Amino acid sequence: MAGILAIVIAIDRRSAMPLVMLMVFGVFAAGFSAVKLLPAYMLISKNPHPINISEYSSLSTVLGALLSRDQTMTKATVGWPQFEIGAYISVITPALMMIGIISAPRRAMPWLIAGAVFFVLAMGEIVPRYSPWQVLHVLPVFSAVRVSPRCLIAFTLSASVMAAFGIDFLSRRGSAGMIAAAILVALCVFDLWEVNLPNLVYYVDGDSPPLSEDIGFHQVWNESTGSMYPMTRANLGAMNCYEYTGFPTRVIGS
Repeated sequence: MAGILAIVIAIDRRSAMPLVMLMVFGVFAAGFSAVKLLPAYMLISKNPHPINISEYSSLSTVLGALLSRDQTMTKATVGWPQFEIGAYISVITPALMMIGIISAPRRAMPWLIAGAVFFVLAMGEIVPRYSPWQVLHVLPVFSAVRVSPRCLIAFTLSASVMAAFGIDFLSRRGSAGMIAAAILVALCVFDLWEVNLPNLVYYVDGDSPPLSEDIGFHQVWNESTGSMYPMTRANLGAMNCYEYTGFPTRVIGS
């Protein structure tokens, strides 16, 4: 996301400064994340897991993930469970996005291009062999990336910024525009809350294991790979996590 934005802004302004800022951003990001990044990189390097399966989501499926008010976890989606593809942005947001793009095209352009890139990536293998999703897998690290609809996470960020440009335009149109902007924001928040609230019950699956304060943190064999959150709350480590790879480990259960 940051790379796409920096490149587009640099071209638009005919300045190298956005690229310089991108490198500074990269250095700081790598430095702050090194304590986790380096061990993760070593683990992935020793245990590569390239993804070679074909993934595709139709345009109607992706639009449904973004705009359908039926976002319950039990909803049947084509090829993906709802928790992988659901990315509801409210039916109000597209209108605000259009206002933002029309009222501030130059400001919105980097976010529009970034959003378009991640929207296409979310669709997966749209054409054989040369789709952006397949090209991405040629790059280091990205060869292990799967579940293309997860790219909608980045798309929703782009969409929210473009919608914010629309809200900004309305709020500058006097008191009537300010009232309209406030009403639209309130309706959007209410819509998002009402649609997504029923799903909260699915994020806590099972009772938390008893917390042994005298023992402290320790590793145990998890009976269900779907209950990592309750185990974390109980100050326990799971030896068999979700998508456990099965490679040798020195972890000893207690």
